[in-house]
Amino acid sequence: MSNRKKSALIARVLALCLAAAVLSGCSKSPATNQVTTDPTQPVQTAPAASGSLAQVETEGSLQSWELNASVWSSSNGATVTLNAQPRTYEKGQGASFVVRLEGKEVENVSCTWNGSYYTASVDLEAADGYEYECVLFPPQGVGEHYTLSDAYDSLVYMKRSLDAYCNLYISDFKDADGKFTVTAGWASVQLPQLTTAGTEIGFQKAQLVFSLNGETVETQDVTLPQGEGKGSYESSLSNISFTMPKMDDDYQLDLTLVVTLTNGEELTANGGSWFYNNGELKMAAG
Repeated sequence: MSNRKKSALIARVLALCLAAAVLSGCSKSPATNQVTTDPTQPVQTAPAASGSLAQVETEGSLQSWELNASVWSSSNGATVTLNAQPRTYEKGQGASFVVRLEGKEVENVSCTWNGSYYTASVDLEAADGYEYECVLFPPQGVGEHYTLSDAYDSLVYMKRSLDAYCNLYISDFKDADGKFTVTAGWASVQLPQLTTAGTEIGFQKAQLVFSLNGETVETQDVTLPQGEGKGSYESSLSNISFTMPKMDDDYQLDLTLVVTLTNGEELTANGGSWFYNNGELKMAAG
């Protein structure tokens, strides 16, 4: 074989090797995008329609999920919907949405696969102590159980979350110089954490009502700044004085917190009752 033919053959072989190397490099699988979360940031509950589920699992077959609640018009229950996104989906795979109340199973429904998420809905009456769970079933093998309750206190304590309530606690007082004075106490308001769609309920004002035998003697407005939780307002009480009325031994004093909401609803909480015994003002037990 001539030197020219040998050179041409060698050049062809080198070209084929270079092409094979390039093709081999292009055939590698692309890197998988890893979902990460910053534990210092608050979890956002984005709606499922946005395509970004709020709660992210760091391991297992479930990638992300969220729970949504639609409160009934009667406000005595809600429809709770699960949207769960698996890391991968294959034919024969399934999921179920399980709800327990104080440890007893009350709902167990199969999820529907919509091409992106598993979805399921259950109707739950107002109660406290619900537990929520998603179970993923592979085509073969044992199902994987995921607890969903930890991120949704408002759905765990649904009855409490549907109601508004207030509290008044008087820990110390004094009766001197014609005045009844609260020297230490606490007042708080909790607005509903779950409401019907389009309904906004706000805190308008709070008053302490000092009464004798059911008749109002004096009232005082109290300022309750917003607390740590959603819809929470609270404050300590000290050096709040009322004019002391004339008392007989069979008379009774009461101090009540009256809260007005923006929808006109009034909440009340009794902080204590007092009576005279041998000339000394005593707080009624209980």
